[in-house]
Amino acid sequence: MLIFDNRVVGNKLLTIRKRLGLTQTQVAEAAELSDRAYADIERGTVNMRMDTILRICRALRITPDEILTECPDQPSPSQKNSPRSSVGSAGGAGAYVFQVSSG
Repeated sequence: MLIFDNRVVGNKLLTIRKRLGLTQTQVAEAAELSDRAYADIERGTVNMRMDTILRICRALRITPDEILTECPDQPSPSQKNSPRSSVGSAGGAGAYVFQVSSG
């Protein structure tokens, strides 16, 4: 299931960043963002454009589905019989595609 709550996405970014032992400044620099902009993203107080999401994901070496979906490996019972969206690498450096799959 896609996450549309900026606070949830921000919390996921915070968790991943801390797990990797990085500072906000390091991630911001790698993603070509200001420290303030990245801090606001982690707090969930701003909306992100798709290119910003992709730059942050590249900086953290993760795929967008790790921050934009809930439990991508285990769909909730209500999702088992309905189509779901997933995001994955499309082969090129930093290229991602959205796919709709069933099941």
